[in-house]
Amino acid sequence: PPPTETATPSPSRTAVPTATRVPPPPTGTPVPTPTLVPHNDRAVLEVFYHATNGDNWEGNNNWLTDAALWRWTGVRTNEEGRVTTLHLDGFDNLRGEIPAELANLAKLEVLRLNNNQLSGEIPPELGSLADLRRLSLSSNQLTGEIPKELGNLSNLTHLDLYGNRLSGQVPVELGRLTNVEYFRLNFNQLEGEIPAEMGNLSKVEGFGLRGNRLSGEIPPELGNMTNIRWLDLSENQLSGEIPMELANLSNLENLSLYRNKLEGEIPVELAHLSNLRNLTIWGNPLTGCVPVPFQGFRGIADLPDC
Repeated sequence: PPPTETATPSPSRTAVPTATRVPPPPTGTPVPTPTLVPHNDRAVLEVFYHATNGDNWEGNNNWLTDAALWRWTGVRTNEEGRVTTLHLDGFDNLRGEIPAELANLAKLEVLRLNNNQLSGEIPPELGSLADLRRLSLSSNQLTGEIPKELGNLSNLTHLDLYGNRLSGQVPVELGRLTNVEYFRLNFNQLEGEIPAEMGNLSKVEGFGLRGNRLSGEIPPELGNMTNIRWLDLSENQLSGEIPMELANLSNLENLSLYRNKLEGEIPVELAHLSNLRNLTIWGNPLTGCVPVPFQGFRGIADLPDC
């Protein structure tokens, strides 16, 4: 849809609903131990190289040589020589499965393998990487379910699994990622309902589940994501009404709910969202009329003005 515009008139004040209590997330999930435990980080990287078609990478400079690991393309280390970053975005020829042995990079903080052709399942062993802050595996061909063990990554700030073939449900354990700021599972094959536990992600600024097969109602607990700036649940099979609790998201700038099965009226409480710049809700069987603050927005359903 085309970009939306803001409207200038201000509505009369309407009471904003109180936050909905979020169910506590499950306790920690045991993480399996890799069957092969290389004795150091260099050995782990060698396993990764052979598992992902390293001989045919476009950028494999210094890999498998005696050079210091920080000289290997895409690798960063700390002062002790331990690997802290593995960043191999966009090579488009990392193929094969992600080896579970990566879980032995105990000091790993950043794992970025976007825009490749990796397949198979995400190893649940990655849930043991206690220092991991960024896990980005977008635009690959990963399949299977999202491991619930990823909910153990208490220091994670970025989770990006966009554009794979992941199936099953969104694990409720991901509600334990209370430090996550960026959460994107768009364009997979996820089913079931959005867990109410997602409301525990109080630091999240961007949250996307667009382009899956999710059903059920939008949890009112999402109204507890008070730092969120963009929320994208478009192109699913979500039903019920737009929860008025979303009016608690005072920092929200972009709200996309288009192409679902949402019913009822646009909650007038959303008029309290003074930072909202984009509201895209076309493609839903909504009724009623468009509240005054949104009458200049282009992403609204074909409804009359109030």
